[in-house]
Amino acid sequence: MAKAITLEGNFAAAAGLNEMLLQSYSGTIYIFPAIPDDWRDVAFKTLRAEGAFLISAERRAGLVEQIKIFSEKGGICKIENPFSGAPYRFKGVRSKNIALVGDEITIKTSLGQRITLSRIKT
Repeated sequence: MAKAITLEGNFAAAAGLNEMLLQSYSGTIYIFPAIPDDWRDVAFKTLRAEGAFLISAERRAGLVEQIKIFSEKGGICKIENPFSGAPYRFKGVRSKNIALVGDEITIKTSLGQRITLSRIKT
């Protein structure tokens, strides 16, 4: 008897992996929210987040090193600060359009804008 392969099972596995890498709900984006500690080096490219944002991110030696954001339509992008209190720099956005409020980085974006957030190595 042949075994049946269902698309639903494959889609569930992909969705589970996606949720480990990126979550976006309630207006906030979470980077690597459910990655096991022993996954020290992980990266992803152009995962879709709520609000029409495409996100790419890289984690090395257990630390988030860089996040790239592409704003497809403009608007407010809120990201839980993944840099664990370490200093970071930003490129592609004016300082008046980015703020750290509590544990959340808030960025006012425009249509087609590309933004990079990078950990500053000390």
